[in-house]
Amino acid sequence: MKPVYFTLFVICGVFITFAYSQEKNVDKQQFIQNIEPKYAGSEFVTLEELYKIPVDEYEQYYFSDIWAMDVDSDTNLYVLDNQECTVTVFDKNGKFLRTMGGAGQGPGELEEPGSLCILDGKIYIYEWFKGIKVWDLQGNYVDFFIKDSSDFVVFRAFDDFLLTVEGNSINESLSETEYYFERYTLDLEKINTVARLEHKEKNGTFVPDLAFAVNSKRHIYFLTGRDEYKINIYSADGDILKSFGREYKRIPYSRLLHEYKRKIRAEVRSEYPQVVRIILIDDCDYVWVVLGECTMDCDASYSVLSTIDIFNEDGEFLYTFECPHFVAWSFIKCGRLYSRPTGDDPNIRVFKIHYNIK
Repeated sequence: MKPVYFTLFVICGVFITFAYSQEKNVDKQQFIQNIEPKYAGSEFVTLEELYKIPVDEYEQYYFSDIWAMDVDSDTNLYVLDNQECTVTVFDKNGKFLRTMGGAGQGPGELEEPGSLCILDGKIYIYEWFKGIKVWDLQGNYVDFFIKDSSDFVVFRAFDDFLLTVEGNSINESLSETEYYFERYTLDLEKINTVARLEHKEKNGTFVPDLAFAVNSKRHIYFLTGRDEYKINIYSADGDILKSFGREYKRIPYSRLLHEYKRKIRAEVRSEYPQVVRIILIDDCDYVWVVLGECTMDCDASYSVLSTIDIFNEDGEFLYTFECPHFVAWSFIKCGRLYSRPTGDDPNIRVFKIHYNIK
């Protein structure tokens, strides 16, 4: 081999090796694998209960099945009841204000409501297989956007767009479902698909609808699967910015859950609960990740303690603790945690979040 060709060969080899090592480093940088929380041994956060709302106070209001909650800019609480087809409003101290709606197909009525969110002084309510009904905060009809063909697992409004999770069966046996995480304008024109997830039913029921959140920079946090502690951070356009998680040992369902399932004659289709159950983001852009078994699994007892991990917006592990008040439709807004009732505690509970370490 002539010296000049040999020199070129060596240079190319070095370049390829360098490029490959850089690519591997980029891959390593994209996924942040945490081990210990930064504030282990410290009380990073505490929850102060502000008030509770009994859901069996039949003289003023009535609840059958609470499916969604949200608050307006004055921290008035709006509670959606799927069976009663109503939205019940409480003030910032938990005092009953009014009940709106009722079962029916009229502008001020609801039919199979599934989700609710509040944005810019308007209430957006998704009615299953129909569309999104828009009211003002007094319950007066504003608009209706038809979405006949879609089954939104959930939808949420953020500034000038909606985020939805929709599920479609891949095969005739219904054993596999593909979930579409999509972004729409507020009048339900599709902008883009942020992400897709494929799930095989043999591992048990999958609930990706609770496991996404958006921070103030419009970064979207979404889980990657049922059995993995990995959360992707997407731009609003669907680009993956980075991923993060932590070392986590999965724990089988408790005896309490198995006893509850036997009582209601329901099958436990998986030994382990889904890893990531809920993702919430607070006013500081801290990411709250609820893991493993939760009260929502048996809907019966606050004796089930959820594990909650808190990360900063870049995926750095800050703190972990256990708490019973993270259930389906729990949410954080305006510095408060809102918790839905369970079978043994018929109260909506509201907590103020205190950070002890800045």
